Amino acid sequence: APFPHKFETLKAMGTELAGKKYTLQISVLDCTGCTACVEACPEAPKALGMTPIEDMKAGEETWNYCMSLPERGSEIDKYTVRGSQFQTPLMEFSSACSGCGE
Repeated sequence: APFPHKFETLKAMGTELAGKKYTLQISVLDCTGCTACVEACPEAPKALGMTPIEDMKAGEETWNYCMSLPERGSEIDKYTVRGSQFQTPLMEFSSACSGCGE
């Protein structure tokens, strides 16, 4: 997939990720609208927010780009909290019923 016009990243933290960038990409089409991710976000102000899907269709482009990137799970200790976040299945799909998110 081509590099998206708008693709936001942050500098990855930790020595094992030195020189790399990081993004947390959410699939617009897989979102159930439950707001669980927004409620669980520990940042103040929140790093996530709910937006009508009609305004987020461009997010499909960034999702497709992210899915084309190589996995980096082998570059970090999977037995740490940080490292576990880079392991497959990457929390790709919720196991909840549609519309619930729990």
